[in-house]
Amino acid sequence: MKEVLFPKQVKLHEILALYIKELYGDGMFYAPIVEGDITHYYLICIKDDCVISPIDTIITEGMLSYILSQKDTSIYGSLDVTVINDDIFDAIYEEYLNQEKKYRNTIIKVSAAIACGISIFTIIIYILSLY
Repeated sequence: MKEVLFPKQVKLHEILALYIKELYGDGMFYAPIVEGDITHYYLICIKDDCVISPIDTIITEGMLSYILSQKDTSIYGSLDVTVINDDIFDAIYEEYLNQEKKYRNTIIKVSAAIACGISIFTIIIYILSLY
């Protein structure tokens, strides 16, 4: 997975949940997280365009197996289950880059507008001070 910088107060999995919701909509999504010889899973459940809390979490393999085995008899039975693979991570990263580019363009436009406004105001004040 590519490295992306986010504000300190926002956890990476919270950003990931929002991007998955926007790009893929409803469903149950999980991704393996390997740390040494231990594998945990990031699980997110999105239903009716809402991230279901506390399902947006890191769980053990046993818990994932249990949740997936009980899914069909729960209110989440209609949701598709998707493994978050490299293609999904790449799509999320591309969307992040697109959003960052839009944000940067907006900042540039607002900054330019403020600079023009200040310049015009300064010119007007200067002209008025000549009289």
